[in-house]
Amino acid sequence: MSFVIYVGFGLLYLFILILGRLLNSETTFLAKSLLLTFYLITEIIAIRMEDRKNWIVSPVVLASVMTFILGYGITNLIFFIPNSPPRDNLFLNLGNNAFNLLNTSMDSVILGAVSMWVGYRTNLGITLFRLLTTGVINLKKLFRVTFDFKHALLYTFIVLSVLVRFYAILIGVYGYAQSPEEISEAVKYSQYFYLLGLLAQYSLLIISLAYFSSEEQKNKKLFIALISVEVFFGFISGMKSLVVIPFVIPFVAYLVLKKRIKKSFLVLAIAAIVTAYIIIEPFRILRNMDPNFQSSPKYILQTMYDAYYLNEEVGLIKETDTEFFLFAFFGRNNYIIDAAKAIDYEDKVGLNRNDPDFSNRLFSIPLQAVLPRFIWVDKPLENIGLWFTQKVYGRNYYSSTAMSPFGFLYFAGGNFLIIVIFFIFGVMQNALFRFIELGSGGLIIFIGLLSSVVLIDSAVNTIFVEWIRLFPMLILLQYITFKK
Repeated sequence: MSFVIYVGFGLLYLFILILGRLLNSETTFLAKSLLLTFYLITEIIAIRMEDRKNWIVSPVVLASVMTFILGYGITNLIFFIPNSPPRDNLFLNLGNNAFNLLNTSMDSVILGAVSMWVGYRTNLGITLFRLLTTGVINLKKLFRVTFDFKHALLYTFIVLSVLVRFYAILIGVYGYAQSPEEISEAVKYSQYFYLLGLLAQYSLLIISLAYFSSEEQKNKKLFIALISVEVFFGFISGMKSLVVIPFVIPFVAYLVLKKRIKKSFLVLAIAAIVTAYIIIEPFRILRNMDPNFQSSPKYILQTMYDAYYLNEEVGLIKETDTEFFLFAFFGRNNYIIDAAKAIDYEDKVGLNRNDPDFSNRLFSIPLQAVLPRFIWVDKPLENIGLWFTQKVYGRNYYSSTAMSPFGFLYFAGGNFLIIVIFFIFGVMQNALFRFIELGSGGLIIFIGLLSSVVLIDSAVNTIFVEWIRLFPMLILLQYITFKK
């Protein structure tokens, strides 16, 4: 079946390339976008025919939807709406030759998508799974199978996470309230604050699995309370994604356990996105305009209160502004402009000695994962988004721009490296998928690492670093959290 898909897709792609010489670049880009979407949907249907029970939670299926179809497929349609903000933004960032650049970047995206699926379908995923579970020692005996957890330990995790995040706010290294000076001062230990802060999300995952796996649905009050706490910190962070995550975690837990979508959490996630836009976008404006901004819970909440009423008076964003939210959702999830900008910069300008060494960031992944910054003094900072904003886009302000994984890999080694790394992602997705059969402990590994190979990040090296760091941590956490 897969061979037929590849041959058919290859012929269609070749036909578009030939036809592209007769059509304009805009029409060719539309054809490539639709072809990518069509190809991925075909692959997803094939997976569903092979495994009707678990196909909906397959990492390669989720990555096809979340990274490729949303990031580089159907969301590309916003650039064809006449006189729309996305189309104006396209020509503003890429110039009059915009669609030619988009076509070049789409070739790289298509190579990545096909390579990911080829990697997933190989037997290397089975080999990697065996290496992770029985390669050195038999870890399978350490995996818990019950959803009954230790309440006292989980309360400790929650309290520790809350205290650490409050401390991070006070020293100015939490969320959007942070400043460049405070980040540079705290760079040696801020990553540990980040990991400890994640303990509350981990606790929410444990409670969600226990809540949905039980017919009696125990721990309901704790479940609701922890969601509320995480939503609060999401707003305090000034990061819209952290407002939504408290609803995404139980949504994913329910999806994995029940193999169907929990509509109520989907609705709550959408409502959280709308609310986050209404409050956080004006908050960011006020935060950047306030020279005396202080990183404290009281000052942040006061600024958010002012931002809400500023939005009510000025009408920056309204709940009923459907067009705004449509463009905002599609625009925020589309990365083709950034990929095109990166590829065009590498082709026309290239990197110099003062720019980030992208290839070295890939080759030094094991060292990045295990060596702390106080030992490796020159350890690379994860600030390539800031570099991309200031150097490639030429914008003189402090803000990170995601260059997409295709931009990162093209800087590191061109299309060859895109093919290799996305092939490896497919292998990792296959291996990760097999953990769902290892009981509650296996589900912790699966869900804990799922986002890294589903929402494929611009800083590609951090995906591998995350696996090296989190895999042993998650094994230990599930072992001590769940009861025998």
